[in-house]
Amino acid sequence: MKAALLILIEGATMLFASFGGFLSVVAPPPGSNDTISAVGLASFVAVIIFAVIKLLLTLCSEKIMRNVTISLATVSGIFFVCFGTNYLYEIDRSTFRFPEHGNDSEIFLAADTLTEDAQTIIKADPKLEGAHAALLAKAGVDQIHTIWPPNAVVEKRSALTIKYLFMVITLSLCLGFSIEGLALSKK
Repeated sequence: MKAALLILIEGATMLFASFGGFLSVVAPPPGSNDTISAVGLASFVAVIIFAVIKLLLTLCSEKIMRNVTISLATVSGIFFVCFGTNYLYEIDRSTFRFPEHGNDSEIFLAADTLTEDAQTIIKADPKLEGAHAALLAKAGVDQIHTIWPPNAVVEKRSALTIKYLFMVITLSLCLGFSIEGLALSKK
């Protein structure tokens, strides 16, 4: 029991100390006030997964433990690259500044679904397709709900938050297993 507690404390300390503010910089888009909650949840899930696997590995020989931790670090690193690339692509595709230039611009989230009003505006001016800031400028910032349905924006934000959680979990596991694998190879 003492070893299990030590593993849990060691894992939690390592993960929370490793990231500092990095994870909140690439956090889900504005409007989700639970960025810190998402980071905390993802880190906690990663700590639990890490602790359970590390406890199971204590039943194995040191050589097997080292090989498994290095393998898990590699696999979780590959998953991190996949999840991270997809998440950053989606963030880049879905967020925009309005107004586009200036110090007082805000970051907005565009949904994948447009309203009929927005489709009418785009039919009249096809160059507005995909130009989120210009489309919002045409409708007026106070009319954002006439461009993207509110439920579509909430769904997009939720999807991005889930992708973010997977990215954080896989990054945490990759770091944890890498450190553990390196520590075991030094013995």
